[in-house]
Amino acid sequence: MVLHAYARVRTRGVSFISVMIAAALTTMVFGGLLTSFQTMLQVVAKSKLEAGARALANERLEYVRSLAYDSVGTVSGIPEGTIPQTASTTLNGVTYHERVVVQYVDAPDDGTGASDVNGILADYKSVKIEYSWNYKGATSSLALISNIVPKGIETTAGGGALTVNVFDAEVQPLSGAAVHVYNDTTTSTIDTTRYTNIDGVAMFAGAPAAANYQITVTDTGYSTDQTYSASTTNPNPSTPHVAVLASEVSTMNFQIDELSDLTIETVGEAITGTFTDTFASSASISTSSQTTVTGGAVVLAGGAGSYAASGTVYSIAQTPGTFDVWESVTVVASTSASTSIAVQLFTSTTSPTLVPDAVLPGNSVGFTGSSIDISTIPAGSYPTLVLGATLTSTDTNDTPLLHEWQLQHVVQEPAVGTVPFTLTGDKTIGLSGASEPVYI
Repeated sequence: MVLHAYARVRTRGVSFISVMIAAALTTMVFGGLLTSFQTMLQVVAKSKLEAGARALANERLEYVRSLAYDSVGTVSGIPEGTIPQTASTTLNGVTYHERVVVQYVDAPDDGTGASDVNGILADYKSVKIEYSWNYKGATSSLALISNIVPKGIETTAGGGALTVNVFDAEVQPLSGAAVHVYNDTTTSTIDTTRYTNIDGVAMFAGAPAAANYQITVTDTGYSTDQTYSASTTNPNPSTPHVAVLASEVSTMNFQIDELSDLTIETVGEAITGTFTDTFASSASISTSSQTTVTGGAVVLAGGAGSYAASGTVYSIAQTPGTFDVWESVTVVASTSASTSIAVQLFTSTTSPTLVPDAVLPGNSVGFTGSSIDISTIPAGSYPTLVLGATLTSTDTNDTPLLHEWQLQHVVQEPAVGTVPFTLTGDKTIGLSGASEPVYI
């Protein structure tokens, strides 16, 4: 009877474990299937969105191909035409943003640029239709490009070409920079933007022959450069607006720099704290070796004819209560051709550790001047400093003398508001009537 009862209990245990294993396997299988199903739904959704964009782009491209060659262009663009540069449309509940770029192409068959055989750089037109859309916070895009070739011979139609070169601060070509061209003196106002290619060039072939082309160049994270009109403040701009001549190429160069932040803080006279030791006694010396204090100075141990070759001395530790920054060290010393004193900064007296050169450059070698700038030492990381000096002599009859040293820190620099200031860079945009530089 006992054995029979035990057997039944054991059978229930095995059955429970089996159920748990089966449940785990089921979760793994169906969890994997669910993940795969979700991934498949996302792929299908993305494919559907892309198919919609492709359908719109194809439809738009067929419309462009149906236009007369002279009508293929964008409103306020170069070349001028009837197609809006930007538009939006909705398909299956999704908003697609359209961008159309039409530009002339200088085909290499008859030479390019100045080497073009007939001097016509507007050989045919290239149309790029791009649709972008947003899905789950991410932006995707699709573009179709087609060449539109005239039925007759190539022609400038009275226009010329405008070439814009964009460089960075190191005079390297900058690709992807936005070049905006505006001209309201032409038959139809030109207001268009193109982006520089890998060589930092944006070409506006077939631009109507006219003066007063206004160009503005910029990029994300970069400054802006542009042409300027003559004005009372800038009567002689260094980069005036540009003229495009028929069958000619007008070339402009622009340089833009990466942007950064400048913080200006105005403060009053600093409140400082100072540790000074004039060596009237050894009270402010924590430890020394082969040196002694005598006559208001630290000298090498021994005497005339027996001065030690070298010795060290360390101040007591300085740990100000509340302060902003370490400021400076001042040293008053006397040396000769055969003697020297090198001062260093340490972090404690019990186990002197040098402030690293990465924080205070030159500290490992030591400073021999009368003033040391220690403002690079962060107060938060180094709340305690110790002055240390190594005295050396190559003449047993001579010793250097350390008369005084001083460690100064800034307790507080009170903020001062409403202080006017003028900030001027070195980039100019022209000359004044008095031939003085006009700064950007």
